[in-house]
Amino acid sequence: MLRSLKLATAFLFLSLLYSCENEHQGDFQSDGFELLYESDEYEIFHRGKEFILEVVHPYPGASTPEYYHLHPRYMEALELENVTHHIPYPIDGIAISSTTHLGFLEALGMGDRIIGANNPQLFYSTEFNERFKNGEIRNIGGAKFDEELLIKLNIDVLFAFALSPSDLGSINDLRESGIKVVMISEFLEADPLKKAKWLKFFAVFFGEEKLLKSNQLLNAIEAQYLLIKDAVASQENKPTVMMGYPWKGSWHVSGGASYQAKFFRDAGAEYIWSDFDQTGSVPLDIEVVLKKGANTDFWLNPGDKQSISQILESNDNFSSFSAVKQEQVYSNYARTTALGANDAWEKGVVRPDLILADLATIFHPAVLGERELYFYKQLEP
Repeated sequence: MLRSLKLATAFLFLSLLYSCENEHQGDFQSDGFELLYESDEYEIFHRGKEFILEVVHPYPGASTPEYYHLHPRYMEALELENVTHHIPYPIDGIAISSTTHLGFLEALGMGDRIIGANNPQLFYSTEFNERFKNGEIRNIGGAKFDEELLIKLNIDVLFAFALSPSDLGSINDLRESGIKVVMISEFLEADPLKKAKWLKFFAVFFGEEKLLKSNQLLNAIEAQYLLIKDAVASQENKPTVMMGYPWKGSWHVSGGASYQAKFFRDAGAEYIWSDFDQTGSVPLDIEVVLKKGANTDFWLNPGDKQSISQILESNDNFSSFSAVKQEQVYSNYARTTALGANDAWEKGVVRPDLILADLATIFHPAVLGERELYFYKQLEP
């Protein structure tokens, strides 16, 4: 009883805190819902123990948001304008379609609720792989969902994502079969901390206690992130950095307003493509990158290459790169499996502080003192 009272008090405090921070008036104010949290890509409203989750862009460029009404299991779904998806919580059986979904769920201690996943062999987590090996997690498909299996699993929610309107066809088919699908668009966030804060979105599906836990975790992560950012901000030297690797005749680089570019800025580096204002990737001719990248101090994320010699085997022109000559080439493939899983795309989404610490250690090794890289590694010659 005391524990419940503490949770209720803390939840009321969070509600008042976010109400003060945001003057945004949501579309559900007339129904008695108050804005609890907003980010660029989602919003959370609440009324007592009910929640409305808004996903601003269910897919890139979407003009219509999706709304989900979450209500306690003992309460019937209510008619609400614009809301077509009603989900009782706390949820139990879950299916996921992205490694990032696992990162969020494991951070909340809810990884054991997962009973289905797309391409489960491509997940890094040891606990997840043990459960997959034991048959506790089923493969729900690759490019196409296994609708029959999803129905058989009787899941409470499938967390999914869409890269274009055409992806919604299979999603709508699942919904017509009675499967509750929630669209996750964390990949559209251009700020590492805002991307991590999708943890709050996932937490709501498990109730107030997990929502409180998500806030505690995120407060600690943000504090550490900002501490590192401030530590490198005073450094006069801003080393230059390039990233990526050519693929099928083009070199896709992250735009200057992207998630990756924000990491570089916060880690005290000068990204050579910072003048591009895109949040996504920009395809360039290889020759353009060869010319501009030749004198950069660091080269990061050269695909799955495991050594500098592997890079040179594919294109000897890279031998003229300053970063190659000085052996300042780093990969975010430090935590991977033989099948291609990468923890940087899993745990990394909810731990931007660890990624920033790696980058700060690479660009300004004296600032954070001696520490081992976590997601990154320096390529051997």
